[in-house]
Amino acid sequence: MAFIDNLAFSLFAISMAGFMLLYAISSMYFVYKRKRKDFSEYLDSASIPLAILGAFMFITGLWGQFTWPLPGSYNILFYDPLVAFSILLISFSLAIRLKTKLEYAGFLSLMIRIDSH
Repeated sequence: MAFIDNLAFSLFAISMAGFMLLYAISSMYFVYKRKRKDFSEYLDSASIPLAILGAFMFITGLWGQFTWPLPGSYNILFYDPLVAFSILLISFSLAIRLKTKLEYAGFLSLMIRIDSH
């Protein structure tokens, strides 16, 4: 049976989501700086890929929580934050898609941050 490094897939998904968030928010900022009124379409176009990445990371994180594929406590170190970050990505993309205030996703990220310490 072939060896598949699931941790590399998870870390690649985290970096991809970070770059996608950075690109969407920076492009929205430059449109806002040019004094255009409707800059929400730049965030709206990024909501679907962020939700797909969040769903992939959520499934991978839950799989890692249930099967413990890594040695020892590395499972807790890598898969607990992966599930939390994926929930945050999904809530952020849903808030963008449903055109609600983004502060609710921010409150969720604050609760995840408090819970992780």
